[in-house]
Amino acid sequence: MTRCWRVLDVLDGRPHGQAIESTRGNETLNVQTIEDVRKLARDSDETLRNHRIIREIEIQEMEKVFKQYKAVMKQNIDGFRERAEGIEKQRRELSPKLIRLARAVVEGTASG
Repeated sequence: MTRCWRVLDVLDGRPHGQAIESTRGNETLNVQTIEDVRKLARDSDETLRNHRIIREIEIQEMEKVFKQYKAVMKQNIDGFRERAEGIEKQRRELSPKLIRLARAVVEGTASG
């Protein structure tokens, strides 16, 4: 826990020398450790920045994919609508013919 406070002190920019006595304990922090902590902070910042950039690129790519899916879905819906209209037209055209055929069959069996 003391080390965590020392790291926070270093990140907050509190003055330090070759060795720093912790205000919260008796441990000392040497210059190499300070540099390591600063390097870790810089690397972490850079990693987070790169992650944000990568995430933005992925979001843009996903938006493109969703636009393509939306276009394909619209095209499919239009195709299904045309098919449904064609089926309905055939049903309207065939319905009277089927009724006439059914009457002819009934009349043929009644007279025969």
